[in-house]
Amino acid sequence: IHTLLSENFVRLWLKTYIIINFKFKWIIMKKVNVFLAILIIASVFVCCKKDDPNPEAYDNANISNGGYIGLNTRYNKISEIDALQIGARAGWIAGHFLAVGIEGYAFINDYKYDLRLDWDYNLSGGYGGFFIEPIILPKFPVHISIPVHFGIGQIGYGNNTFNENFSEDWHQKLESIDNFLLIEPGVELEVNLTSFCRLGFGVYYKFTTDIDLRYQTGLPINSTDVLKGISGEFSLKFGKF
Repeated sequence: IHTLLSENFVRLWLKTYIIINFKFKWIIMKKVNVFLAILIIASVFVCCKKDDPNPEAYDNANISNGGYIGLNTRYNKISEIDALQIGARAGWIAGHFLAVGIEGYAFINDYKYDLRLDWDYNLSGGYGGFFIEPIILPKFPVHISIPVHFGIGQIGYGNNTFNENFSEDWHQKLESIDNFLLIEPGVELEVNLTSFCRLGFGVYYKFTTDIDLRYQTGLPINSTDVLKGISGEFSLKFGKF
């Protein structure tokens, strides 16, 4: 009886094993493959984290949140004339990979003789707003960020002569002024100089609403897309990244 029960038990066990192996093999293999994929991805992540190419240039790895203050200088052309733009930004960094904050800029182009007004005039103004900045591979010494700026600004067409009453004379010499909305995407190549300082080189493109600058006679001064165009930037950022 004992032998018979043992044989029946073995047969039942083998039959059960065959059924499980036949019906559920694909499920088991699928789970194994998923587990292996997760293991490989996790291993790569851990290796990259441990093998930081320059840990001395980025030693804030344990800080999940940070922030920075940036100083920016840009060169572009406004109305086909060389222009300088300077500004600053302040941002909060979430998890090293995304920065949000505020920024503002002032711009001015070179003076040019205006035949209609018989004097040297130029374009100048400023704009400000907020920005969103995704950061790609932020823990590497050299990485890329993709900031997008949303703002509102003002531009004026004026000359370079003033009397003693600066404020009053400025308005008298300002031929035209207009407001605009702006979206300015860009790409920046950043280098970690130290754990708290980054050097950046960027390229931006301005998209603005139509700008309507006119002489007192009603004739247009510039095209409505006078601010639209590409610009190059040099920047320094200081903070916890």
